[in-house]
Amino acid sequence: MKSFQKLTNECVTYTSDPNNKPFFQDQINEGAKISENELDNFVVEDTRTGNTIAGLAQIPTPENYLRAKFLYVTNTPSRYDAKFVYSEDTWQS
Repeated sequence: MKSFQKLTNECVTYTSDPNNKPFFQDQINEGAKISENELDNFVVEDTRTGNTIAGLAQIPTPENYLRAKFLYVTNTPSRYDAKFVYSEDTWQS
């Protein structure tokens, strides 16, 4: 698979117009998101760390969040892996 930079460079080279670079970058990113969604194959681009508040049932997500691959809570020294619940009915029961 070609890298993001290589795809961008090829697009600019083929059009001979470097002003189109931001457009091509946006389109390549959008295509990658669609492909990842269809293949259910997401790449972790960022690792985020945050603090939770006792008794709070929801955790704010980072900007541009799509879907987490792994999630765990650390309460020193223990680490608790989260279990994803995809059904509202299951979550409420």
